Amino acid sequence: MMKFALLILIALFGVSFASNDEGPITAQTVQKVGAKAYVYNPLLLGTNGTQKTDGGSRQQRMVGQWPALAGQGISQTVFTLEPCAMRPAHVHPRATGLLYMISGAKFMVGYVTEDGTPVNNEISTGASALFPIGLVHYQQNLDCFDATYVISYNHEDPGTQMTYASLQQLPAAAVAATLGVNTTGYSNLLSASPKGIFIKSSDPECVARCQLAPAKSGATVSAASVSG
Repeated sequence: MMKFALLILIALFGVSFASNDEGPITAQTVQKVGAKAYVYNPLLLGTNGTQKTDGGSRQQRMVGQWPALAGQGISQTVFTLEPCAMRPAHVHPRATGLLYMISGAKFMVGYVTEDGTPVNNEISTGASALFPIGLVHYQQNLDCFDATYVISYNHEDPGTQMTYASLQQLPAAAVAATLGVNTTGYSNLLSASPKGIFIKSSDPECVARCQLAPAKSGATVSAASVSG
């Protein structure tokens, strides 16, 4: 029994070290790379630190941008969503995300569990929301002002798989059958699908209430064009 317990402990230590290849930060590490390596400010990088597209912007703080995170099992991204904009359905295959709402109202967050149960909530400034690892989730700003939030991940490189982009890589017939449309309807969906990391003017009611310009032609698709 003692031998079995010892083997379990050895295995646990092995997993621990495997998940933190760089090991703990030591005085020798700091002397080698310098103290400034442990501070990262995307704002000092200009356009190189902020990715801005129609609908919003993001500042990533992951191992690709900040090498000091290697082996630390943590990362962050700061987002700004414009009024009525959306961060569309996506998955982080390697991390759970914890969102903190810096400023915003009428802000929708949600995900779907593995058995199809929806978990949707409206949050505002000061609230936090959880996005479990591997589950499809989204964020949507239904307010008439910008929303700013930060998401922390329990992995230095959580990965992001955009749901609509991934579907488009499968055979057209397979996706059309999955969605319950014919190939013509699927082609119409493809032509209307968003290409960026945000969807601008994602909700017609919000757009009207906030008196914004409607989505460009092709950003939405009618039921008739899908069923055709």
